[in-house]
Amino acid sequence: MPINKTMTDSERGKDFLGFICLSKETFDETFRRHEKGCQHLLKTDSLWADLLQCQVPVKDKVMSSVFAIQGHSLFRASLANAFSGHVAPIYPLLRNALECCFYGIIISEQPELMDVWIDRHGSLSSFKKCREKFTASRALKLLKKTDANLGAFAQEAYDSTIDFGAHPNVKGVVNHITVNELENYHQLQITYLHGSGFETSRGLVACSEIGLCMLFIMIYLLPERSSEIKMIELANEHFLDFSPELFGVSSAIRDQ
Repeated sequence: MPINKTMTDSERGKDFLGFICLSKETFDETFRRHEKGCQHLLKTDSLWADLLQCQVPVKDKVMSSVFAIQGHSLFRASLANAFSGHVAPIYPLLRNALECCFYGIIISEQPELMDVWIDRHGSLSSFKKCREKFTASRALKLLKKTDANLGAFAQEAYDSTIDFGAHPNVKGVVNHITVNELENYHQLQITYLHGSGFETSRGLVACSEIGLCMLFIMIYLLPERSSEIKMIELANEHFLDFSPELFGVSSAIRDQ
């Protein structure tokens, strides 16, 4: 179906094909407006992909790699939504990606729990045991014992995804709502696509910061590969190159 270019953005977005076309336009505009920030995000993705190009002994860290790959897939999905201005799905996707990393931490530290993970749907008691053992709080506790700074970084990242939309909390809902006072009633609008404005930029900052956090967790989970390609040095240098200002967002208003 051809899209009528004379229609307003709100009219075009009412059908799915119009929605997709608007998403693509925002994707292109985002790269034009924030080229340095976008290039930094693409390098984060590239470093993560390089880290995953390794051979892992089946009895050693194979599941850590599986969870890392799944997390990377979800991270890319969050990037696709962020670049296109579809802000609401960014945070649930980032939370899920982080939880993949968390599962990797738990399996890495307690490999005997692999059978618990596999048998999740074997019975009601198996289901309950899996839910008990595989939680964000347990993973964060394990991570903080090994690396307090990275654990605190991961805790802040995880909490922020829940605040901004992984759960339907205030910031995750109200930031997409506009109320217009008309003559006889109030009009409520919920924004699906934010264009290349502030909410999109904030979503890109979230992808950047949480992507870096997950990269460091992957370095922790895959130490042999990290050492082989000197990933810790590359990641530290890359981390120091990041600032929310790359996307025109000041730290003072990032979390509002």
